[in-house]
Amino acid sequence: MKLTSQPLTMLMASSLILCSHLAAQENQPSHKYAKVDQLYESISPHWKAFKLITEIDHSRLAEKAGATMPPAKVAIFSDTKVNSILMQINPMVGIDLPHKILVFSEGDTSKAKIATPRAAFLKKRHHLADQKAVKPLLQYDTNLKKILDGVPPSSFAPIQLETVKQGFGIITINSNFNFAESIQRIKKVVLSQGDTVWFADLNYQADAAQLGITIRPATLLLFGGPRPGAMAMAKAPKLGLDAFCQKLLVLEDGDGKVSIHYNSITEFAKLHYDVSSKPQEVINTRLEATFKKALSKPSK
Repeated sequence: MKLTSQPLTMLMASSLILCSHLAAQENQPSHKYAKVDQLYESISPHWKAFKLITEIDHSRLAEKAGATMPPAKVAIFSDTKVNSILMQINPMVGIDLPHKILVFSEGDTSKAKIATPRAAFLKKRHHLADQKAVKPLLQYDTNLKKILDGVPPSSFAPIQLETVKQGFGIITINSNFNFAESIQRIKKVVLSQGDTVWFADLNYQADAAQLGITIRPATLLLFGGPRPGAMAMAKAPKLGLDAFCQKLLVLEDGDGKVSIHYNSITEFAKLHYDVSSKPQEVINTRLEATFKKALSKPSK
């Protein structure tokens, strides 16, 4: 009896352990990220030929901040030569540079999608009609084609271009300070907010100089608030491409005047989803107040 009962007991124990393990796997928060993670990892080796600026896992950052949203991960990486030539033609294009690829899902987490701006979007939004723009715009799309080669067409979430005009969705604020001080003040005010994470800076002018290309001072600042961002993206995860993280372009013109430029969350929500929400409007208002506070001299 002892010889037969011991294996049976061990088998029952093993079965219980296995069931518990499978149940734990099913209940892990990362399970809902599986499809997005899988698609993201399948293309990530292909952008290693470029300069990686940052990678942001929107949904896991949100989870750490106590918020929930559909899975979304973005990679931001740079082709310095393409950036530099396009910035020579129109510095405002820096708000849409460098390359961005968002892998995300909507409410159904079993389906992963890819969104990325193509050259046609940059051309319309920044009126890149100059003949000098043809070659870098072609290279811009060629880079994406190499990275996304093999991804089935059904996995792409296209960006609608019908309503995109020159300057679409760009909010501009003039600074009362010089270029370096404007950046310093923006960082100070933004980082004083306890719910904000700083991701990266991209100094377009310095990068261009390494290639012997001269452009005016231009820096892209990348930051965001995981919790408020998750609230804005809860039903609009595609916003992770344009508005989260926040992309703030600081420019100095030929007269030494400094201005900042950033994307309107509500305008991009309407572009991608035909409607904006209250959380998106609240963040837009908060951003404007934050930047004006940083760039305005106190009244006497």
